[in-house]
Amino acid sequence: MFDKIRITLWDIYTFLITGFILWLCLSVYISLLCPDLLNDSSIFKDSYLKLFLESNFIILIMLVIFIITGLVFEPFSVFFQRYILDKIFGHFLPKTDRQSSDQIDEIKLKLKIKDIYKDKLDLDVENIYQISKEYVDYFHANNSWMTFMSRFGFYRNLSLVSLVSSFLVFSLNYQFGFKVLVFVCFFFVSFLFYKRSKEFYSYMAPSIYRSVINHYTFHHRTDGAVHDNK
Repeated sequence: MFDKIRITLWDIYTFLITGFILWLCLSVYISLLCPDLLNDSSIFKDSYLKLFLESNFIILIMLVIFIITGLVFEPFSVFFQRYILDKIFGHFLPKTDRQSSDQIDEIKLKLKIKDIYKDKLDLDVENIYQISKEYVDYFHANNSWMTFMSRFGFYRNLSLVSLVSSFLVFSLNYQFGFKVLVFVCFFFVSFLFYKRSKEFYSYMAPSIYRSVINHYTFHHRTDGAVHDNK
């Protein structure tokens, strides 16, 4: 059963590492908000709990907790990215010539794939991205798009975590000027993570399209060569 479980980079970055970061941030926040809580709590002095924490079994338990936390957090990250992060940070992303050039290349690749399906299979495909992604998954043509997608999800999550952290700073018992400074720093870091996530998102589709074209061209030439030899 376990040999059929496939762990992807998306699971590692978007679920496992994100879950670890969320619990780490929560621990830091609680320790700053209530510094005497952990020291005064008798539960951490219990011998049975200490024995459990010192056992190797805790590693497996924590991994499961991190993954479940990332799974629960991911839909909220998608929602906030679509309706909040895009509206807050989307206007600050620069429109460079390089980005426009990448968009032109992406359109050309999509049209090339559409012509392939039209000429060879007589199919007028509209959702080029989805069918190309399924093609790459089925033939295992290339895994670079998974790297881009996992980094996109990871930095999107970090952007949301940083944005929420910037507002939670004001609930701590520090001077107001220091809170504002930390807020600005977290807000800027959130923007950097958001910008980075968009960069990886822009790499995903072209990578998939190139994989489809390269895989199809290679096998088409190979089949043609075999047919000529016969």
